Order: sequence, then structure tokens, then C-alpha cells
Amino acid sequence: GRERPRRAPASPSPMKGARGRTAEALARGCRDITGAASRAGRKLDSALEFQQEQTDAVVKGLLDRALQHSVEKVLRAFGASLKRMLKPPYASRWMERLADQVFAGAWPDLKETIEESIMETAGRARAKEKRRQLFHWARRPRLQFGAWNCVRARVLHSLKPADGNKLRSVAERDGVALGVILLKMSPAFGTNVLVFILLFVLIDKSDESQLVGYILSFKSFQFISGVFSASSIAYAFLSCLQRAADGDPASCAAMAPALPLSIALLEVARVALLAMSGLLLVGG
Repeated sequence: GRERPRRAPASPSPMKGARGRTAEALARGCRDITGAASRAGRKLDSALEFQQEQTDAVVKGLLDRALQHSVEKVLRAFGASLKRMLKPPYASRWMERLADQVFAGAWPDLKETIEESIMETAGRARAKEKRRQLFHWARRPRLQFGAWNCVRARVLHSLKPADGNKLRSVAERDGVALGVILLKMSPAFGTNVLVFILLFVLIDKSDESQLVGYILSFKSFQFISGVFSASSIAYAFLSCLQRAADGDPASCAAMAPALPLSIALLEVARVALLAMSGLLLVGG
């Protein structure tokens, strides 16, 4: 039963402690070197990418300037040819002066528009910027009937999307856009006028572009709905004439077209909307 005397813990030898500290210092140094090399690599990659973008921008700028010079040369020759075409042989002096005035008033804007269109289509300097812009469009707004702003945003985006054209609505089978377009073409019960009254409430009346688009759309769809109405009336009269030839002369008199008071009031509203849009456009 006697307890054995406990041994005191052996102290580490000075050689082993020095070796451990050296290995730890070497490992820490390797980690520091690896981290510094990784940071230097990232900085080098970023600098090389920036330098490549700068070089690409310079090269694309040179190509765009060469393209613009060529476009200006072609348009200058085309403008001179067009000016000569406006003056027919044996034209009097006042006709030549009139042609010069028309050319001087219309050609500079037309030339600038054609040049901008060509540079935007074939130019290289803004290609990457345009691609980036298309990546960050907001999603199509959702249709929530309880919120007026949601309904307004959804209808306006369907009719005039900022990130596409009207064919996009057809390609994506947008029910709201297709439904509004069909209602705008429908002459039944003055539906087309009611839709344009709603659109007049929805658009921003201080935006000249929206006012011009509203007027052009109103007149275009008025022509389309008028063609539909005239076609349906012509077909109805052709049918009644056939019935009259078969011995029913009263059928044509019974279906003579008449304009109800509600439709007449909607025609007044149509003229009033167009006049109001024109006044807002003139008044700025």
C-alpha cells in the first residue's frame, strides 16, 4: 500500500522548442506569402482587364470615327444627288428656290437621323454598354386590380415596353396587350373610344412622346375600326339585297344604319380627346 512518488513533468528540451517555433514561423510566412501572391494576382488581373478595356475602347473609337467619316461621305453624296433630283429639267427659278428651301429644311434633320441610326447599329464603342443596359431592365410589372399604380404600369408596359417593341407582346403572348389591342380595333358599342378614354387617363400628359404616340395610335385604330364597320355594313346590305331579290323587299329598309345617341356622344368624345391632346402638345 505505499504510494509511489509522482514524477515531475519533463520539461521540453530547448532544441525541440526552437524547432517548433521555427516551423510555426515558416508556416505563417508561407501563408502570408500565399495571401500576398493571391492579392497581387487579383490586382494584376484587374489591371490587365482595365487595360484591355481601355485598349478596346481606343480601337473601337478609331473604328467608329472611320465608320462615321465614311457614312458622312456617303450621305453628303446622297444629299447632293437628292437635291438635284428635286429640280426637274426645265424647272423655273421659283420652283428651284422652293426645292432648295424644302431641301434645306428637311435634309439636315434627316441626315442626322440616318447617321445616328447607322452608328447605333454598326458602331462598336457603345456595344458593350448597350448589352449591359439590357441586362438590368426591371421585370414586367404584375397586374393587381386593387392598386391603381399597378394597373397603370401593367397596361402602359404592355402597350409601350421600354425593353422591347410591340411585337414582343405578340411573341410572349401577353394577354393584357393583346386584349387592349383587340378592344382598340373593335367598333362595337364604341368600345374603341372607351379604351382610348382610359388610355388618356393612364398616360403622362406632360410627356410629348406619349401624347404624339397617343394621337397617332388613336387615328390609326380609328381607320382600322372604320374599315371593319364599313365592311360589316357592306356585307349586311349585300345580304339584304339578296333577300330582296328573293322576294323580301322590306329587309333592307329594316336594317338601315342608324347612329344611337350614346355612339354619337362617343364620337364627340373622340374629337374632344384628340383636340385636348393637340392643345397639351402645343402648350408643352
